[in-house]
Amino acid sequence: MFMENDPAEIDVETLRQAKEVLRRLAENIREVLFVVTPSPPRTAYVNPAYEEVFGRPRQELYQRTNAWLDSVESQSRAHVQSVFEKALQGVATEVVYRLIRCDGSVRLVHARSFPIQDSKAKLETIFLIVEDITDSKRAMEGTAAAKVSAEATKQAKSEFLAKIDHEIRTAMNGIVGMTDLLLNTKLDPEQLEYVQIAKTSTDSLITNIYDLLKFLA
Repeated sequence: MFMENDPAEIDVETLRQAKEVLRRLAENIREVLFVVTPSPPRTAYVNPAYEEVFGRPRQELYQRTNAWLDSVESQSRAHVQSVFEKALQGVATEVVYRLIRCDGSVRLVHARSFPIQDSKAKLETIFLIVEDITDSKRAMEGTAAAKVSAEATKQAKSEFLAKIDHEIRTAMNGIVGMTDLLLNTKLDPEQLEYVQIAKTSTDSLITNIYDLLKFLA
């Protein structure tokens, strides 16, 4: 006879499987995941990414919950600590700060906290996620710098072309004017032919130069 499983057993097994999936996920993500319980603050779990981002052993957090603060740059430590204390009070927080690792390298991180309450709305656990944003920040700064450089180059090019256009127009207008004046004087047939050739060549040159400037603009 087919025996149905007890619903309680199914729930326990489902919960165990869910916990295992979450554990594997936490062990493999690049973000640092802290699980802290309040009153008194205690580190219940921290994933391996802590050692990669902070450059410190995970074990220290199980002995001293706020050991990670030692890596925060001195100028920001007081502020970051106050944000952490708010997180321990159940406030969702968000902060960006710099880490000075043991090898002297500097990393920029973005930290967020998420309070978890029990069924009676009592603060039960605080999840903290710390993401290393050093590379993405540098990429953004590089893109911004490249954009500024490109805009400066475009502006310089526009100013250069405008100046060249002005200089060419001034010179060509002088040549055209002088040619027109010559055409209104008494010239022998040979001189007239030379001046007309000069005018035709000048008109053609002006057209070609302006076409080139439009192409370069």
